Amino acid sequence: MELIKFIQSFASPFWDSFFIQVTWLGEGHFFMILFALCLWCVNKEFGYRMGFAFFSNDIWNSVLKNTFQVPRHFGQMGIRTLNEVPIGGFSFPSGHVQNTSSYVTSLMLHFKSRWVYLGGFLLVLVVSISRLYVGAHTPTDVIGAILAGAGWVVLSEWVFGSFAGKWLELRLLSAAAVLFLGMSIAADSWYYSGAGSVICILASHYLDLKVLRFEIPKRLWAKAGLFIVGYILFIQLDRLVQPLYSLSPLGNFIKGFLTVFWITMFVPLLYTGVQCILVKWSGERGRQLQ
Repeated sequence: MELIKFIQSFASPFWDSFFIQVTWLGEGHFFMILFALCLWCVNKEFGYRMGFAFFSNDIWNSVLKNTFQVPRHFGQMGIRTLNEVPIGGFSFPSGHVQNTSSYVTSLMLHFKSRWVYLGGFLLVLVVSISRLYVGAHTPTDVIGAILAGAGWVVLSEWVFGSFAGKWLELRLLSAAAVLFLGMSIAADSWYYSGAGSVICILASHYLDLKVLRFEIPKRLWAKAGLFIVGYILFIQLDRLVQPLYSLSPLGNFIKGFLTVFWITMFVPLLYTGVQCILVKWSGERGRQLQ
């Protein structure tokens, strides 16, 4: 607690605003931007791997929170909590820090660059400090989240790599069965949402391999256009179906599934369809001019 008090001793309106913004980097909204960018514009296979690691980390975080059931330290002497930051559920481990640790570890494993290592370390550090500054977590919550997030990414890389070769369909069905079995036991909304996201990741990856075969644009302007238009579509579609979600387990599952579906299937399918129409139109136009 003394570390939290020390960090909060520098409190000011500027630092309040700064750390409130920084803590957003550990939320799912920020990751969806990164996820879409990687999947549509950088490396499709890496995008799927990073998405699988991140969303399965949601499940892992839910399991850890409900196993240890560490209460928040609200109201303790000398510790303040910023009301602008929504805080709920159990304390250990920090979901924001575990999220950040997850996608940062994925980036480090893929790019293997000293700049990515440095930037990733600083990002995890500043998000960790932000969770202490806003009074949401203890140092133990933060350290546990870093270890849990990074360790899970290493494990998920191996798990995702196993979904290849022979008996692919059987392996995917087995993974889905395990997730559904967990849903029958768990009582945490984050688990249901994470299960929906992971099942959608696996199904989308399979359909892309077998049917869609989405190809990332080669030209920079095409990548930029796909990302801008695609992400605007994602936001609008997600808002459109928000009223359909409920607080029920099924509603949380559908929310997780559809949120990922717009990025992994809908936008790539739409882009591929438009591309096919343009190629066909340009071919017919060329024959008319001959």
